Amino acid sequence: MLNIILGILMTFGPVLGYIDQIMKFRATKSSFGFSLDTPGILLISSIIRVFFWIGKRFDIVLLYQSIVMIIVQIWLLYECIRYRIPTLSIHNRKRWFWNWRSFRPYMACLIVLLGHLIFFSNFFGDQVWFIELLGYLALGIECTLPMPQAIQNYKNKSVSGFRYSPNLLS
Repeated sequence: MLNIILGILMTFGPVLGYIDQIMKFRATKSSFGFSLDTPGILLISSIIRVFFWIGKRFDIVLLYQSIVMIIVQIWLLYECIRYRIPTLSIHNRKRWFWNWRSFRPYMACLIVLLGHLIFFSNFFGDQVWFIELLGYLALGIECTLPMPQAIQNYKNKSVSGFRYSPNLLS
């Protein structure tokens, strides 16, 4: 019974803060201050981790965690785009990738990633170097998670947009 409870906590625990962030977007009708790169990094690393799991099985709870993370990050990305202020978030970011006006290009990008992963997995899925590369990519990409938000906070000279939730787990 304890293993089941711990598995549930490991699966859903990491996404609770992001669900709380979504609720903040809805309450304030703004996603100002939140970096769009956060869901991008977590989506890409979680999708790659699923393919890593297919090639090299690890604890099933971590696979479930990746699937739940993908679902919640797509939801977070949707809500972030829905409530962002276009003139501030689009034009202040002077790059074209992962800075589109609508939700559809983000999904197209993820579908292209998925297509490439399926294609390469069909050719190299039985190669140890390929599977290990997927693991290193997933981990390496996820390790960059705090950087975009830290840069965003530095540019804004504020942590405005972050939700402080001391009672989230109580």
